[in-house]
Amino acid sequence: PLTEGLGGSIVSAIVPSRTQAWRVWAALQDGRVVRSDNAGLNWILDDTGLPSGSGFSHLVAGADGSVYVAVPSGVWRKPSGAMQWSAGTGLPAARISALWADPVRANVLVAGVAGSGLYRSTDGGASWSAVPVDAASPDIVSIGSAGNRIVTGTLGSGVAWSDDGGA
Repeated sequence: PLTEGLGGSIVSAIVPSRTQAWRVWAALQDGRVVRSDNAGLNWILDDTGLPSGSGFSHLVAGADGSVYVAVPSGVWRKPSGAMQWSAGTGLPAARISALWADPVRANVLVAGVAGSGLYRSTDGGASWSAVPVDAASPDIVSIGSAGNRIVTGTLGSGVAWSDDGGA
């Protein structure tokens, strides 16, 4: 069934909260972020502070209830209970090709940046630092985890991993 508040919107990403059972966020293709507090039955606009008309490539939920969205200008964070989104610094001006939030350690994020490799944040996306990667595979297209291992999929160079959280 259709839900109220989305109209004919195309949903490009959707993620449930890791701390609030009924909360779900969705990034819409037209550049809006919406939130449902009743498991998707109704949706409200939740994009205060985000750059208008941004296209979203990724939406992830943090272990502490924060939600993160990748837009062309970088990664933005909305802490649990906050009224608006805020941007971090330190990522190159390029498309975010992958985004991952640690499911256990709050504030730990890893981002793949097109043509620039891997970046890590330990402060909820407020700042980012480059992670050394094999120069043959700077294009990270997916990020996941298995236990303590962070696994990345690359464009044309297979799979790489880190057993130290991408440090």
